[in-house]
Amino acid sequence: MSETQTRIFICPFNQYHKLMEYRKWSFHITRCGDRKGKTVYSCQYQSSHYFTDISTLMEHEAECEFRKTQKTRFDNSDPEVAKSRPPIAVYCKYDVGHVFQNIDDCQDHMKECPKREEFMKKAEQCHRKFSENKSWIKAAQQAKREKECELGGNINAPAS
Repeated sequence: MSETQTRIFICPFNQYHKLMEYRKWSFHITRCGDRKGKTVYSCQYQSSHYFTDISTLMEHEAECEFRKTQKTRFDNSDPEVAKSRPPIAVYCKYDVGHVFQNIDDCQDHMKECPKREEFMKKAEQCHRKFSENKSWIKAAQQAKREKECELGGNINAPAS
């Protein structure tokens, strides 16, 4: 990589979290609040390549830059092997502090998680607020569409 090129590290839990240094990125992924409810897989060729979607992991491994230098541990051509890949971590959707090594243990835990009731209460409050303001939100969206039609384009785009 040349001096003019900059490497950007993207959080596997939220693509809008972008960091310029590997050291900061590796710390960020251990603390990211968007880990809730996610299952994390690691590339078989480079353990620092993380994915939350098994199909994205398979696509990545087909083109991973370390594929030629590392031994293949999982046969991705067999769909059964691909589906049974063990995750490196499974996070409870109610509390990111609750981490499990397999999906079944996490699902059993989430049925009885002590944070579940608090989570459901907050979700209900959020839904109620949205429902109360839904007509206002829809009216604002319609007004924006009409203004964009009048002006002939996206009103949020910068003028060129």
